[in-house]
Amino acid sequence: MGVMLGVVVLTMGNRPAELAALLESVRAQDGGDSGVRTVVLGQGVELPELPGWVDAVELPENLGIPGGRNAGVERLRELGGTDVLVVLDDDGLLPRTDTFRL
Repeated sequence: MGVMLGVVVLTMGNRPAELAALLESVRAQDGGDSGVRTVVLGQGVELPELPGWVDAVELPENLGIPGGRNAGVERLRELGGTDVLVVLDDDGLLPRTDTFRL
C-alpha cells in the first residue's frame, strides 16, 4: 500500500484565480489525484465551485492559520486519515510535478 498524502488549502476567498491554479498544480503532481486527499477550507467565506476530487469545508468564521490548519486536519481524519500532511495557502503553487514524490 502506498503513502496517503493529505493536502489542506486555506483560503479567505479573495484569490479565486490563484486557488484554481494551485489546485491544478496539486492535481498535476506525479500520480494525479490518486493517493492524495485534498481539503479546501474556507475561513468564514463561501467557497467557489471546486473540482469533484476536492473536499470543501466552509467554516462559519476565520479561525486564523492554526485554527484553520487544525480544522483541515480534523476533516482529513474524518475522510480516513493521512500519512503525510501538506498545508498550503491559496496563493501557493507547486511549479514542479514531482514535489510530493520528493
